[in-house]
Amino acid sequence: MNQEMMDLRVYKTRRNIKNTLLSLLEQKPLEDVTITELCGAAMINRKTFYRHYSAVNAVLADIENDLVEDFLRVMRDKDTSCLEAFKILDCIQEFVLKNKATLERITRLTPDMFSKGKLRDMLHHTLRISVKRLPYDFSAKETEYISLFMVNGTLALYTDWFKNGCTGDLDALTTTAKRLIAQGLRFYQ
Repeated sequence: MNQEMMDLRVYKTRRNIKNTLLSLLEQKPLEDVTITELCGAAMINRKTFYRHYSAVNAVLADIENDLVEDFLRVMRDKDTSCLEAFKILDCIQEFVLKNKATLERITRLTPDMFSKGKLRDMLHHTLRISVKRLPYDFSAKETEYISLFMVNGTLALYTDWFKNGCTGDLDALTTTAKRLIAQGLRFYQ
């Protein structure tokens, strides 16, 4: 079997497993989902599951990795440098719109994925670099505080937006985040 065909089969199997897990999470918490149940719902056998994942948590981690990769793809497509804080917020908005259904589900089912997960860590790292490049003389601790404030505040706004059924204008939310950050930075002028 050629490599291209094998890669497509792997992709489809993993996508099936991830989608099935998200569906099961609509019915019960992650800790109650068993591999047997996941395999039955995905219509695969345990051997197939273990060929791709070691545990149910590994499937959720793979979903999170997909989201991080997709955000980085949005930044690359928009040619956004991690040095441009406000453009990063625009990329977050585009990423949210592109992945709205998955993000809405995950936020509802595992709300701390954004407050403690890889996506949050990646955004924090990116915004820390951005803050270091601003034309202010921030200490290392101030840089850390400012970048933490930016990422946690922004993610809290989006998390709340998802929890409330994605009601309200997303452009207004992003503009509010930009204004709050800009106003906070004006203190240092």
